[in-house]
Amino acid sequence: MNLFKSTGNALIVRGVLTVIFGILAMVWPVATIVAFAVLWGVFALVDGLMSFGVAFSSLISGWARALFVLMGILGVLAGLFVIFRPVQGAVILTWVLGIWLIVHGIFDIAAAFGHQLPMPRWLMVLTGVLALIAGILIVANPGASTVSLAVLLAAFALVWGVTTIIAGFAMRRLDKQVNAPQV
Repeated sequence: MNLFKSTGNALIVRGVLTVIFGILAMVWPVATIVAFAVLWGVFALVDGLMSFGVAFSSLISGWARALFVLMGILGVLAGLFVIFRPVQGAVILTWVLGIWLIVHGIFDIAAAFGHQLPMPRWLMVLTGVLALIAGILIVANPGASTVSLAVLLAAFALVWGVTTIIAGFAMRRLDKQVNAPQV
């Protein structure tokens, strides 16, 4: 039997793998965060090296070149730091997330009192307040927040995996109905 013969089977396998990831991330939240930090470090390192490549291309000059060189330096340094010190890197990334949420929350609250809004004012204030509270909680305890983010990711993976498995079984059932011999 070809496991990936149908979309339903592929969804079921994908869902099972996602559930396994969620369980492992739940059991080992610190290892999960360290792994994500290392992956981000590799990304930052590669992005920094790519910025150097762009900076010295024939299409870039002047201030743009200087900015790409600066981005390259920051990317390489940040990447190397997080790769070689992933736990501290994960905590720093958590701090950055917390500060970003605080700033975002303040801006959302301020924007709620602007003239033209794409959404109701109360909703803009609510999202701003929630972002502000989340940011303050993260900054107040970045270590616990880092582990909490891993557990939240694990819970999301579990829910996503289970729903993908359910979708896979539904797809298999639909496939059998569509491909059933017509009488």
